[in-house]
Amino acid sequence: MTFSRFFPAATAAAMICSVSTAHAFSLLTPTRSWDTVPVSIGVMNDSVSPETSIGAPDPDFGVTAITNALNGGVGWNGAAPGLVHAYSATSWSLNDAEPTIVFNDPLGVCAGSCLAATLIGSYYLSGGTGVIQDADVFVSRRATVRFDSELERRPMRCAGSYYIEGVIMHEVGHVLGLDHSSDPAATMFATVDPCNDLMDAITADDIAGLATLY
Repeated sequence: MTFSRFFPAATAAAMICSVSTAHAFSLLTPTRSWDTVPVSIGVMNDSVSPETSIGAPDPDFGVTAITNALNGGVGWNGAAPGLVHAYSATSWSLNDAEPTIVFNDPLGVCAGSCLAATLIGSYYLSGGTGVIQDADVFVSRRATVRFDSELERRPMRCAGSYYIEGVIMHEVGHVLGLDHSSDPAATMFATVDPCNDLMDAITADDIAGLATLY
């Protein structure tokens, strides 16, 4: 399986570098994208063993927070209106042409200090152009990782946790065909600091990368 992982900033500080080009984005290799839009993405938090660190007033432990973010106008849809449609899902399967965000990483692909990982190996080449067939996202199941959502934001709420909206916005960038950016301000930068609530709002670098695909 081929996948891309997203890490806390402290685990990969050496990756931060200066750039001299106009844009710092990169694309998955080989370059690929979905051939139809909107890209419908399911969001599933297992009702049997849900990720519960995302609490009230988000009653479904992050599903509403994520769907709101992905369907809103500051993420990928802000650059390409109607590109992404997120919905609440009740099941998932590999290679079913239905990209799904799944909590508690049932396949164990998000190892070590990883926050989330996206399987990016399901695609085919048509006339030299890559066409994505599926791309599922798996959120860390480690008990030491705490997620919050902006739905439950309160004064001084964040204490070493990660905002799920930004983490997932980054992963959906991989779903759409983007790789990591070397711009530390970009949503597609490879790492994120705890309590960073800006990652769900894409930047000019993210928009430039997306524009090469859609």
